[in-house]
Amino acid sequence: MNILSKWHKNLSTIVNDVEKKIDPIESFIKIGLIVEKKRKELGLSRIDLASKTRITPAVIEAIEKAWVDKLP
Repeated sequence: MNILSKWHKNLSTIVNDVEKKIDPIESFIKIGLIVEKKRKELGLSRIDLASKTRITPAVIEAIEKAWVDKLP
C-alpha cells in the first residue's frame, strides 16, 4: 500500500467516525445552551447582545432555542 492509499484510508476512517459520533442537531442545541448561559452570566438581554454582535434578537433566540427552521 502506498502512502497516498494509506492516507486516504485513514482519512476515510476519521470521516466515518466523525459522521457517526457528531449529531448536528445535538451540537446546535449545545451551542444554543452555551450562548444563552453566557449571555445571562453577563447580564445581557437578547437586545443587548444583538447590539454588540449585529445579530438580530430573533436570530439569537433561534440559536438559543435550537430553532433551525427560524434561522436565515
